This record gives sequence, C-alpha cells and structure tokens, in this order.
Amino acid sequence: MRQLRKLSELGGCQIQAVDGEIGKITDFFFDEGAWRIRYLVVATSAWLPSRKVLLPPTWAQEVDFTNRIVVTDLELSLIQTAPPYDPDKVISRDYQIELFKHYGKAIDQD
Repeated sequence: MRQLRKLSELGGCQIQAVDGEIGKITDFFFDEGAWRIRYLVVATSAWLPSRKVLLPPTWAQEVDFTNRIVVTDLELSLIQTAPPYDPDKVISRDYQIELFKHYGKAIDQD
C-alpha cells in the first residue's frame, strides 16, 4: 500500500548504485506544471568532491525510509562520467537530452 510522505524525508538520504554508494540527496527540482519532482540533486562528495549530479526519481528502484536509502539500478562508473550539473546554470532541454542519452534512458516527453 502506498503512503504519503513529506519531501523533506528524502533530503539527506543516501543514494545506492548497484555497485556502491553514490552520495546524498541535497535538493530537488519540482516541475510546477506537472506537479511532480523532476530531479533529485545528489552530492557525490564520497568519491567526487563538490560534484553534483541529477537523477530523475523515476530511476529509483526502492526507497527505504527507515534506513534513509534510495536504491537505483545505475552503476557508479556511469554516474562518474555523467554530464556535470552546474547549479548556477538553467537546466536546458539540450542538457536533459544529453543526460538521458548518457544513461541510456528514454527522456520524459512532458
């Protein structure tokens, strides 16, 4: 059964790749038009200091609220070579296309 959760419960959660820990969720991008979270902002400080990556929440395979872990099906090496996220720049459609292409995922059409 699904349960409603506060967005703040995801803040600080660890992101787990298939082969190790990626980092922690530090922020979110909310799509006001679609009323959903578009991206999780993940700080990869554990292995790439001061680097942040974007991950759509739809790529989460499991969320363990008790242990504060979000599991994804991505590999660390794929995340390490992902297009860099710059918080001072607008997330353009071209950036999104590049991001999804890098991960081999179909891009959202809305």
